Amino acid sequence: MKQSLSRYARLRRVIDGPGRRSPSTVLTSTVAPALASILVGHRLPIVASFFSIPTFFAIFFQQIFFRSKRFRLARALWVVLLVLSLSFVWSKSMAASQRPGFQTASPLQVIELFTSQSCPFSGASDRNLLALSSMPDLLTLSFPVTYWNYTGWVDTLSQPEFDKRQARYNRRLGKGWLSTPQMIINGRRSIAGDDIEQIRQALAEARLTPMPLEIARAPDRVQVKMFNSIGAPLLILFEPQPISVKIESGKNKGQTLTYSNVVRVMRPMDFADGVYRAMLTEQERGLACAVLVEDPETLEVVSAARCD
Repeated sequence: MKQSLSRYARLRRVIDGPGRRSPSTVLTSTVAPALASILVGHRLPIVASFFSIPTFFAIFFQQIFFRSKRFRLARALWVVLLVLSLSFVWSKSMAASQRPGFQTASPLQVIELFTSQSCPFSGASDRNLLALSSMPDLLTLSFPVTYWNYTGWVDTLSQPEFDKRQARYNRRLGKGWLSTPQMIINGRRSIAGDDIEQIRQALAEARLTPMPLEIARAPDRVQVKMFNSIGAPLLILFEPQPISVKIESGKNKGQTLTYSNVVRVMRPMDFADGVYRAMLTEQERGLACAVLVEDPETLEVVSAARCD
């Protein structure tokens, strides 16, 4: 009996460590690190918890083998706060992994081509745009319009919004009608775009000095920081690969036409907390992305950049 008590006493000394720990000591050494980690917000609750591992095992074995009632509350509080602390770290880590980092974007010159699958004159301009789309300092965009759709073939890529955009350009440039092909260079010059040398000359004459942009891209959002309150940037989502379409009727019947950087979505970004932001749907996340800033009065391009 005496020997059993001696073994019990030695085991209690190993568990308790040098000197018996009171419940207040246990609370200080175990609850405080986890609670401090939650309140401070640093990602250290796991590290902090390691400081109290000996105490935790002491409490654990006391509860399992000795059923010490005076440590039951301390152990329960330690476990609750540890779980809360780990949950806090996990949520912070997940949020950080989804929070994009801002980077200064490379500025681009912009070429917009208004075209149509039914236009018998747009082929050369479409091919020129395709050739220019690989240039790293250019943002080339195809805007298929709808006003040719009455001629026997409905353009499979056209959108009415593109007609309106072209009409706005023409009003500012003093043109009273819509026609294709039409290339708009940096929102400043209008040419047909069927002559590659003419395009290069127009780029040189309408070259812009872009306003710097900072862009952050996450899977579900695009964010932009601007250093001028000229107006909300436009989010432009376009096809990342060329699209070939076989024309089965109309003026281009029998031809297979190829279009590059076909725009699918164009909308202004929302402003909140000093940042312009646009959320992306599941369908939009597979598209290439660009940001376009234009003067709301003149429609001239102020800045443009990719956000892929």
